[in-house]
Amino acid sequence: MIDKKVFQYIEELKKLGIDYKITEHPYLKKVEDVLKYCNLTFADGASTLVYKVDDGYIAIIRRDDCKIDLKKLRKIIGTKTLEMATDDEFTKLTGLEPGAARIYIPQVKKTYIDGKIFEKEYVQAGSGSFTVSINYLTKDLLKLPNSEKINVSEIKIQSSETEYTGVKRVFSGIRATGRLHLGNYLGAVKGFLELEKTGKYETVYCVVDVHSITTPYDKAMLAKNKREIIIDIWRPGLTQKKVS
Repeated sequence: MIDKKVFQYIEELKKLGIDYKITEHPYLKKVEDVLKYCNLTFADGASTLVYKVDDGYIAIIRRDDCKIDLKKLRKIIGTKTLEMATDDEFTKLTGLEPGAARIYIPQVKKTYIDGKIFEKEYVQAGSGSFTVSINYLTKDLLKLPNSEKINVSEIKIQSSETEYTGVKRVFSGIRATGRLHLGNYLGAVKGFLELEKTGKYETVYCVVDVHSITTPYDKAMLAKNKREIIIDIWRPGLTQKKVS
């Protein structure tokens, strides 16, 4: 269900003539989690950063695969003070939770939009809610009051596509309760081996000894079981490797 404050914000976008598309998703606070859920890359997302300057606060809208050149930004806007607003300052200024910044923040004195934003037709950014994101038509962002296009960023993620379309990791574990039997092999180890052989996944398998001690156990027997299970997992042909 979309929060009432989001609807109020959308009405403000309509008044400004900014085209948008609403995307609902589970409660997600991290940018990378939202983009992944929506099957987008960092280049498709945008964030609004709030900075404290000499005479108040400004907002910088930049693409999520880019990094702001602060030295260049300070020179362009002509300020000695240029500090990211603290969580408390951000909330006091906007009335929003940290991490829930919107494209339009009327409380700032000026909004600067980095030029790389306009290389995309739409960018997905905040709505003030962790369950709703908004795809903004980039050419309409210059309709924001007191806004200005500047070029102050550089690409920081060379290939954002690999963030989500590269090799996925599969992790699974087996309790150290004794030697593996046929059921273990058919129900787990056989599947482990088949996943590894596809080459589509980075497979990580382990013996979960901490999980094993949630029920009564013998310390010596547990150590013995761990060794035997590890051997049993390797026997079918699983690869032993280090994981970073």
